[in-house]
Amino acid sequence: MNFGTVGSVVGVLLGAWVCLDMAGSGATSAAPPAGATPTPVKGASFAPQRFALPEHGTLVLNVPTSWHAAFRTPPGAYPPIIGVTPAGGEKFELIVSVSWSKKAQTEAPRPEEVRVLIERTGQAGLAQAIEKTVKVKEFGSNGKKGYYITLTHKAPKPDQYRHMTQGAIGEGNFLLGFTLLMNNPKAVDQQSILAMLSNAKQERK
Repeated sequence: MNFGTVGSVVGVLLGAWVCLDMAGSGATSAAPPAGATPTPVKGASFAPQRFALPEHGTLVLNVPTSWHAAFRTPPGAYPPIIGVTPAGGEKFELIVSVSWSKKAQTEAPRPEEVRVLIERTGQAGLAQAIEKTVKVKEFGSNGKKGYYITLTHKAPKPDQYRHMTQGAIGEGNFLLGFTLLMNNPKAVDQQSILAMLSNAKQERK
């Protein structure tokens, strides 16, 4: 794993420690305890946004109304991605990738498979991180389980983010991978991010 490039491991975008805007601050919001059902901060409002994926139905995400979500298909073999950024407050960049098996009707990987993949992702990033070991945390709701890891860049450049959280969760036959880039984790509403992913829905044709 290279923090300076963008790659793909089972739909999880890697290495994007690129800063869009280093400025800004906001209210505190820590990530939920491992295994907990994510609970958005009090007063947060959400609106469903639908992203059409030809031949694979539609992905529905309940996105906080104060955030902007944009869908795009990167060139090459990378999966479609949804970029999410805040309208104000502490700056961050959330990248959600949508992957699926080439085999028809194949469901998303089982939770235990997702956990192994995320742990491998974290292990690959330790060389450039302050952390010496990888701590895999669980999240999810309604019977769905996802996993994520958090790493801190040990030598970020001035235009790079310092903190990165990566994870994945299955929905239908989608594997939703995510990369969250930030400089002040306590000022980013990570609970709403995990809740949005936990409650994602695939509308099949």
